[in-house]
Amino acid sequence: EEPGHVVLQNSSRGGIINQLAFIDLHGLSSDYLTGYVGRVHALTPADVQRITREQLRADDMLLVVVGDSEVALPQLRKFGSVQVVGGG
Repeated sequence: EEPGHVVLQNSSRGGIINQLAFIDLHGLSSDYLTGYVGRVHALTPADVQRITREQLRADDMLLVVVGDSEVALPQLRKFGSVQVVGGG
């Protein structure tokens, strides 16, 4: 995030309350906001790729598609098994 976005996000009472609630909810330290922008800018593309591989595992995901099954099913079956739920 850009520093300006963080300033705007915290420029109202509601924004500040939301930030403080987020910090409290996640048990973050009191200096979380002061170092936030620097930590974001310190991330590299390699960091993002590594974290993505660790946290987003394809075997744990579910893809939900809503639409015309006659159109969608032939396209989706190219990627593997398809389970149709509901319909009408």
